[in-house]
Amino acid sequence: MVTPLRRFCLDWLDEKAEYLGGDILNVGSRDDHYNYRKMFYNAKTFRNLDIEWNRYLDIVCDAADMHMILDESIDTILAIFMLYNPSDVTPLLDEFKRILKPGGTLLTTYQPFNQPFYINNYESPEVLVTDGGRWKIAGNPIYGNKAQSLIKERFILKDLRKYMENHQNWLFMEATKN
Repeated sequence: MVTPLRRFCLDWLDEKAEYLGGDILNVGSRDDHYNYRKMFYNAKTFRNLDIEWNRYLDIVCDAADMHMILDESIDTILAIFMLYNPSDVTPLLDEFKRILKPGGTLLTTYQPFNQPFYINNYESPEVLVTDGGRWKIAGNPIYGNKAQSLIKERFILKDLRKYMENHQNWLFMEATKN
């Protein structure tokens, strides 16, 4: 059975899969139960990576140290429902930036917590707020965990969507390496 949250995620990924191809790395994939590999039919290569071996993985390693992956060799990184696991996402995001090609895409999901996140650095910052499942610019801050501000420092935000289920908020982000 697919939960409403997972359905939202699968639909979001399906939309992104239409235009993303090249070399794709699915980080924190576990058993790839939802078969993201099949969704990204434009991929030249699609590899699953996680820290504990199983038969569905192509790479077994800690995502914060992917030394076996060459610098700027990946077109798209999927980090779906995994950024809330590490105690410090900084090394993880540094690795993502290292292995992504210039213009490469990071697709990620995470739960926001209590840190303000502003989309730009203007003196009077504007922020994104939800509008029927999409985000738009408005005058009130949204809150997020450390991942949000760290992603913003390293990548260019292209798309940010919010999903709310049973009082749990989830953010879905597409960002690009500059």
